[in-house]
Amino acid sequence: MGLGGGVLESMSSTVLSDLFPDRRKFFLNLSQAFYCLGAILGPAIMSTLLPLGVSWRVCFMGVAASAFVLLVLYSKSTLPVPAPSERIQPSAVKALLKESSFILPCAALFCYVLTESAVVIYANAYLQTVHNAPEDWAIASLSLFWFAMMLGRWACTKIPEHASYGTGTAALLIAGAGMLIFQQWAESWQASLILFSLTGLTFSGIWPLIIGMSASLNPAYSGTVLGTTIAVGSLGCIMAPSLLTGLLEFVAEKNVFPLMATPLLTGAFIVLLVTHRSRKIICPPC
Repeated sequence: MGLGGGVLESMSSTVLSDLFPDRRKFFLNLSQAFYCLGAILGPAIMSTLLPLGVSWRVCFMGVAASAFVLLVLYSKSTLPVPAPSERIQPSAVKALLKESSFILPCAALFCYVLTESAVVIYANAYLQTVHNAPEDWAIASLSLFWFAMMLGRWACTKIPEHASYGTGTAALLIAGAGMLIFQQWAESWQASLILFSLTGLTFSGIWPLIIGMSASLNPAYSGTVLGTTIAVGSLGCIMAPSLLTGLLEFVAEKNVFPLMATPLLTGAFIVLLVTHRSRKIICPPC
């Protein structure tokens, strides 16, 4: 399921970027807002059904049905044949590995996804073990997180296409780090829940903006750039569980999220470094 989801996300983002190069900010944020809608409904439904004794298998049957609907929709869709420069090419990846305009956005996206995944994985358990939150509210925290992110991404569709990628993205990364650091001083599950929701809001535009930045800096091989950047970001999803396990062995639970702010601050530094190195980020086409 993860493999299929990764392919769909990578392909759909690449297609949107190529079809609307003059409105990348709008369409990438819009598509990710709908992504958040799905992420909201899943935990919301499970937080209602599981406490009632409904088997988790029923929820996964719903996921399977949704996958079948996607299969039908994609089989009926028609898209223009990509130009050679838009296809993912191994030779292009080799050349791009020498370019900081490609490497640095990949690194920034990895840092962001690493922390985002850690929040999504651990927020539920954190609310229950650290703050004794009720099970239904702990599960619903994910829906609130994604709901806030969806609202933020809707708002990010209003970002002017000529605006700089770097400053706004760095500001969101720093704000997200701040929300995680404040978790250390949350004294109740309600306060912690509010902070997780605000974290989702600050996270909202980071993924689409970094993807758009990468595409705007490397327009000659858009398919290769976007596919590879998203793949590198996905490594953050892979590493997050192991990193959390390691942290929980050595630090108190209340310190985990403040420590997970570090990748976000690193990502902000990287984004500002990209901005400093290339004024092309004030995207002419995006």
